[in-house]
Amino acid sequence: MRRRKLESYESALRKHLIPGIGRQRMDRLRPEHLDQVYTALLDAGYSPASVLRHHRILSRALTVAVQRGHVPRNVAAVVDPPAQRASDIATALSPGEVRAVLEATATARNSAR
Repeated sequence: MRRRKLESYESALRKHLIPGIGRQRMDRLRPEHLDQVYTALLDAGYSPASVLRHHRILSRALTVAVQRGHVPRNVAAVVDPPAQRASDIATALSPGEVRAVLEATATARNSAR
């Protein structure tokens, strides 16, 4: 795993997941706990895509915990994370838009970037 990805996982855990569900014992974790964390993240202004990323991190961690016998089931598997809206997905520029950007930046000092 790349260092940057590991740092992003650690940040998600430290800032959001542990404060949200860290007081719960893993074997007593319920889907409602995850729903509360996801709702709190959305209310705090995080995008559905960010909340989905948090869900995937937690789901993978719980899958490993199940495999190792630490918890009886992966509660993240029964929770529906927020769906990513179409507006959250980046779209490519059209050829006309690319030309307009290149023309607008042609005289800028950093136009090559």
